[in-house]
Amino acid sequence: MKRGLPPVQSITRRWLRGSLLITICILAAALGLFLYYSHQNLYGGVQRAMQARFSTVEGRLQATGTAGSSQATSESRSQSLRRTVEQFDEKDKFEFMLLDSSGVVLATSSGTMNKNLLSEGRDFYQAVTGSTGSGMVTFRTADGEHVMAVTSLVPYAAGNVTAMRLVTSLTLVDRQWYSTLMVSFGVAAVVLGFAVFSGLFFIRTIVRPLGQVEATANRIAHGDLTTRLPDAPYDDEIGRLCKAINQMAEDLTKTERMKNEFISSVSHELRTPLTSIKGWVETIANIRDPDDENYRKGITIIRSETDRLYDMVEELLDFSRLQNGIKLNCEVLDFVAEAT
Repeated sequence: MKRGLPPVQSITRRWLRGSLLITICILAAALGLFLYYSHQNLYGGVQRAMQARFSTVEGRLQATGTAGSSQATSESRSQSLRRTVEQFDEKDKFEFMLLDSSGVVLATSSGTMNKNLLSEGRDFYQAVTGSTGSGMVTFRTADGEHVMAVTSLVPYAAGNVTAMRLVTSLTLVDRQWYSTLMVSFGVAAVVLGFAVFSGLFFIRTIVRPLGQVEATANRIAHGDLTTRLPDAPYDDEIGRLCKAINQMAEDLTKTERMKNEFISSVSHELRTPLTSIKGWVETIANIRDPDDENYRKGITIIRSETDRLYDMVEELLDFSRLQNGIKLNCEVLDFVAEAT
């Protein structure tokens, strides 16, 4: 059973599996990091803006001297917070709420109770159980609106007011996020497309000439010494390789011509003594008397022509050894000394 040949590998396939795959991984990692920090900056910025307004309210509590611990001071703080909610001047952006210790809404900046803006108390629970005294959740209302709710515990006793809550719509932020996604993926697609196009263009300038080199080398290997590679447009490694292949074909053509001339010359040289030997053998075959002059002359000629053939064969063997790199070391030997 014959074993299957290994699949043919190509430079393009290796590039797709190697360089392009690495480029895609790096691009995906960079895109992921950019989107992560963009998301954190957008939605985290909204949360930080709401926390800043809580800090402003807490600063007002200190500035009005309501930071005591008596019952009267506590009620004064509660009234101050309620007035802050009623006079809240960013009602178009936020809904400001005050919560009691159970998370029940005591007052809102709009003056109405919008059940769509309640998040089942998850942000209040985070603020009560967490170490930072604040909690944040995002959810969708019954109308499908995406909102963010941030709750912060009041750091001072303020009657029945335990926490402050801000709720804002994330519609504009979502739009900006979707725009960031589209632009980011668009830029990534352009970068990837440019990488693929430039890589394939560069590889094509290598693969096509190498394909021509391979086809030409195969034709030369099968005996077609007349084929040549076209001149390469660039004087680079591939251009020099094409010149080397063409020079090799020229040298092989010259060698083939010299070989044919040599074979023709040798054939001519061998034909002369062989013809003489054949003619005298036929002549001797018709002579019955070994003492005949023609008989002895024929034997002499056959012997001399045989020696001539032997010398020619020896010269051919010497030439073959020289071609194979075998050096002949000729020395004068003393046969008497060697024999003794």
